[in-house]
Amino acid sequence: MDISPNNRLLNSALVTKESTALPASSFPLSADQQAIWFAQTLNPELTNYNIGSVIIIDGNIVPDIMVKAFDSVIKRHDAFRLRMVAGTSPAQYFDSSSLPLMEFKDFTATDNPINEAEQYVKLNFTQPFNLAERLWRSLLISAGNNRWYWQ
Repeated sequence: MDISPNNRLLNSALVTKESTALPASSFPLSADQQAIWFAQTLNPELTNYNIGSVIIIDGNIVPDIMVKAFDSVIKRHDAFRLRMVAGTSPAQYFDSSSLPLMEFKDFTATDNPINEAEQYVKLNFTQPFNLAERLWRSLLISAGNNRWYWQ
């Protein structure tokens, strides 16, 4: 069993999006991850590998409670803390220092909140990811009258 520092999980290293330094506990990308990395690096505006979903919720939601519930899921699953970094070759690491983020958007004050919210959801699906940052997005959208979109 290899227990070298390159095979241990990252405990507290911070890497900024401009950094190309490899964290002490980074490990190589799989062949499929490398293919995605190189395709996205060559064409950063492409969204070919984006996978999205939206859940429409009709009912009362307390955004603070939703955020706390989401945060607890993020803290339990390493895949949400996975980060990639470029060095001599791209690598990945688990960033335990990053805070989970669920964004909140409120369209209740617009003329047509449901239409505005749905247009925003569609727009968000077409936004590319910067592979040096968080590899996922979560957004809670209020469209008024207890209509919510969770993306």
